[in-house]
Amino acid sequence: MKIITSTANETFKNIKKLLEPKGTKRSQSGLCFGSKVVKDVITNHLDLVVEVIRTPKHTNPAPQIPETVLSEALFKTIDVFDTGSPAIIFRTPEISEWNSDEVNKNDIFLLVPFQDPGNMGTCLRTAAAFGIKKVILTKDSANPFAPRVNRAASGCHLSLQYFLTKDFKFSNIPVFGLDKSGIPLGTFSDATPFILAAGMEGKGIYKEIAYQKLFSIPMNENTESLNASIAVAVALYEITKK
Repeated sequence: MKIITSTANETFKNIKKLLEPKGTKRSQSGLCFGSKVVKDVITNHLDLVVEVIRTPKHTNPAPQIPETVLSEALFKTIDVFDTGSPAIIFRTPEISEWNSDEVNKNDIFLLVPFQDPGNMGTCLRTAAAFGIKKVILTKDSANPFAPRVNRAASGCHLSLQYFLTKDFKFSNIPVFGLDKSGIPLGTFSDATPFILAAGMEGKGIYKEIAYQKLFSIPMNENTESLNASIAVAVALYEITKK
């Protein structure tokens, strides 16, 4: 067993780059920590797993997958969540350019501009839970495969399809925004296809988008707003139960 012990080692340096969104984007690979999350990804998305990262004390959770063994000291420098368990590197799903001509009759798209990785991961996990399979990202969105996103999403986000919009031009499909100025969400009765657009943390919905309707979540008058990912969860529950 070869154990990497030096921070100057190229393999180690490439692994460490995956802690940053730029490294994930350039390599089209993500880094996942935590025994439960790692187990879920291996169980449900083994085809995407390319490498196991562990220490000599760890057992490889996927013996059929190539591994890199780091010294205890080196592993601690990348184990940013202090999980003390093996990590994995996975191949990230493709992010396609948005094309309104490829919309299908029964599609529901979720536009997620969240900049906070925790909110992004929670939102993607919620989308998967409610059967939403297609996500639209913007230039402001957090990298959907950054470590904190992976941890919050628990691997559920790897089953989703991703699209990137650069100009917010959504022809042939209505866009519904979540905003406190909108009509009550309980009145939602629209047919698919459509896009449900969340607002950015703090800033709210994009002004550049031509919304067909805005929907609000009724709440206690002493509460100004919900956490961004919680608002999406409430909205998806209401919409998908129809």
